[in-house]
Amino acid sequence: MFQYSLQALLIFFPICPLYLLFRDPLTPTPLFYLGALVSLYGIYGEAKADHDLEKYKKMKKDGLLKDKYLCDFGDWKYSRHPNIFFEMLIWS
Repeated sequence: MFQYSLQALLIFFPICPLYLLFRDPLTPTPLFYLGALVSLYGIYGEAKADHDLEKYKKMKKDGLLKDKYLCDFGDWKYSRHPNIFFEMLIWS
């Protein structure tokens, strides 16, 4: 019985945003706009993190960064995996 309750609980939480999104598609709520803003920020952040990574690789290849590590550069100094963080923002 516990296993089925746990599965129902794990299914319920990911479906809640879908209910809020599809309950009345003709009149978007403020929550819809907030979710859209968070998703757009996630897309921007992921693109910026990818750009920082490519910039770091190019500068490292050219010999401009001798004693610098990736975790000291761009968004990577705030998080070890900014791509994953911003990807989670897109899907949340």
